[in-house]
Amino acid sequence: MIIPQFGCIYICGVNSFNFLNNMLIQKMNDAIKHRGPDDSEIFADSNLTFSHQRLSTIDLSLGVHQPFVYNYKNKKVVIVVNGVIYNWSWCY
Repeated sequence: MIIPQFGCIYICGVNSFNFLNNMLIQKMNDAIKHRGPDDSEIFADSNLTFSHQRLSTIDLSLGVHQPFVYNYKNKKVVIVVNGVIYNWSWCY
């Protein structure tokens, strides 16, 4: 997505790895902050670390704050989406 007033291309950013290191994920997230200026979050546990920088394009609400964290059949599910889901209305 090109944002004319900035003259550059922005797109959401995602970082992840399969170990816990809060300092590293924060540095990685800071390095891509320019890619998604609208929201930022980190999820970390002993086996998995995700970070997300959000660029709001279609859904501007905070209801799509990422990473998504759910409990499913007594297991934690963590999802990060990078990009636009164009058929989002079909998902409802």
